[in-house]
Amino acid sequence: MQCRYIAERTVGFFFLLPLLCSSLSLFGEDPLSLIIMGYGGRAQWLLLECLKQKGEISVIAICDDRAEECLDYMQNESHLLNPELKSKYDAAVQQVALYSDSPEDIRKMLQNHQETDLIWITSRNDRHFLHLTEVLQYSSCQRIFMEKPLFRTLDEFERFDWGLVKEREVVIGLTLRYSTMATIVAEWLQEHSHLLGKLQNVQAWEHLAFSHALHSFVLGTRCHRSMWGGLLLEKSIHDLDLALLCVSKCGFSPSKIDIETTAANRFFTNSNREEILQYCDDSLSIIVDQHLANYPLDDNFFMSDFIPDYHRCSARLFSEESDPIDVEVETDMSSYREQMERAVLLSFEKGQLLVDIMASCMTVTYEDGTCSNIDLHTNYGGHADGDRYVIKTILKEKMSSDHFYVTITDKIVKLANFIALVSEKQAVENTPKKHEKFDFRGN
Repeated sequence: MQCRYIAERTVGFFFLLPLLCSSLSLFGEDPLSLIIMGYGGRAQWLLLECLKQKGEISVIAICDDRAEECLDYMQNESHLLNPELKSKYDAAVQQVALYSDSPEDIRKMLQNHQETDLIWITSRNDRHFLHLTEVLQYSSCQRIFMEKPLFRTLDEFERFDWGLVKEREVVIGLTLRYSTMATIVAEWLQEHSHLLGKLQNVQAWEHLAFSHALHSFVLGTRCHRSMWGGLLLEKSIHDLDLALLCVSKCGFSPSKIDIETTAANRFFTNSNREEILQYCDDSLSIIVDQHLANYPLDDNFFMSDFIPDYHRCSARLFSEESDPIDVEVETDMSSYREQMERAVLLSFEKGQLLVDIMASCMTVTYEDGTCSNIDLHTNYGGHADGDRYVIKTILKEKMSSDHFYVTITDKIVKLANFIALVSEKQAVENTPKKHEKFDFRGN
């Protein structure tokens, strides 16, 4: 059941991939050898859509305690594949070796398959630290793709040995940063932000549609903080990364950060079951009602493993050269809404810049009231067409120089993950008004 859900949650990605997978031809006639660590939906769809473009892929190893179950699921659903794709898939996994997700088996797998072209770390967030560390220590593979976030806890971030990366490519799946949208916004800010004066604050928000919130973060596997972290870490790390990119393109480089967090369960609670159930059909109502019955009767989620349905992180960035800038990221599924709302708003001394991700539009408003609208050239979706460029990067397909190349050593990536992890720690400790200061040097 878990593998079925994980596969379903990423169906929306699959139509973006065919444009990218032709890049496999860069490897000549030899099959692309691939190790997959975490064979959930992201990895399954990635593999299938790449196989539609080129069959010469060899999955030589899968590290996942449920790998056999996932492979069986794919075989059972093979009637959904056309005969050619099924043949390619069967060939790709024909000689795959399966390994359990234990340190001993991980090391055995990496030592047995040293001549590997590419490794995917598409596992749960709580496995990223172990998987990445083991790959960097025991594999000679030079190209690694890891899904966001970097790690699940602040302790992991602080313990990670950044020196292990060396010259290797560790690409991070931050889809918004890869999008054409990010390039357009960054270039505009770099060339024209001076017309709006000093940047004062940045607000980013992602308000989830009810259906997405229910299936992903209430009923789905991502409802557990111990596995995935919270809403900011698992969902809005993209938005925080984009907000910090905007800050950097305005010439601001932070050295210290104050972080304050508010996190709570406001909508998906036991006492609110009747309102929630009215938005569900009869068959779904039974499942939802049974699930909500496991929630605390007094709606007190302190020390609970359920992800809060509301999270706001407020970070004040300090620089030695200029006044501080406030960055706020709000992730909200604490009310019913049919459509997702996702945007970044930059407020300056002399105007504002609004990046409406869902509408694929940037609106610049000047102090005299005049506005200009700029098309962001995306697919009008939540990921802003960034997935195609993520995979171009993974597979070494040549991209135009104006697209970002996002790796684990990128300072903005590290800063976004650091802020998110501190904020999630505050949320777990139930300290919504706790105010902490951290030094950050980006090294």
